Amino acid sequence: MKHPGPRQVTLLYSDKEGIFKQEVSKCLEAGGFRVDFLCLEDKTSSPPSQQDIISILDLEGPFFHDITESRFASLQKILSQLQGSAILWITRSCQVACADPRYAMVIGVARVLRTEMALNFATVELDNLDKLAVGLIPVILRDIQDCEHEDNVSPTSEWALVDGKLLISRYHYIRVTDELKKKKTDSAVRKLELRKPGLLDSLHWKEVELAELAEGDVRVEVRAVGFNFKVRLHL
Repeated sequence: MKHPGPRQVTLLYSDKEGIFKQEVSKCLEAGGFRVDFLCLEDKTSSPPSQQDIISILDLEGPFFHDITESRFASLQKILSQLQGSAILWITRSCQVACADPRYAMVIGVARVLRTEMALNFATVELDNLDKLAVGLIPVILRDIQDCEHEDNVSPTSEWALVDGKLLISRYHYIRVTDELKKKKTDSAVRKLELRKPGLLDSLHWKEVELAELAEGDVRVEVRAVGFNFKVRLHL
């Protein structure tokens, strides 16, 4: 997605979010964005093509909890019309320091949409709605947009603001020298397994115990394994 000059975004809101609509739009404008508005209840409007969306449908209350058929159909229509757009869905704390688990429903929805529709659907959980929290929305959105231009880099999809700290779940810091010391020097047997059935990204080599050879057994040293017509895994 290209963003020449000031970046144009769409703010998705409901008739119930009048106060938050103004606060978030002012914050986005202060962060260098031009803001268009898309009301969930407006049956005639469609999301602009190639324009990222910020949803505030969760700020007045958990959108997906006891959702009406009409509101669900309206959201389905908007999602089906997206063309090259990312979505940043603003919600309340539901994974870290959760106060109301009803907000967690959007996390499941977002993960399904990323898998089934290949949507760039990100969520940010706010533990409060003060100026610091709202002020981070343009920062997060710029990070998502910048990652879209980098090869082999997936944007962070889940964010959480907790006690003034912005948390993500994609990083695990290690010292390479320490990890290398832990590596075993002896030969090991590895078994190809899925951490999560159906998700190829969770495919990994699991180390298993090397059994003693029984009479009539043959030990085969594997050099390469053909996985499918696109991937070849080497040991």
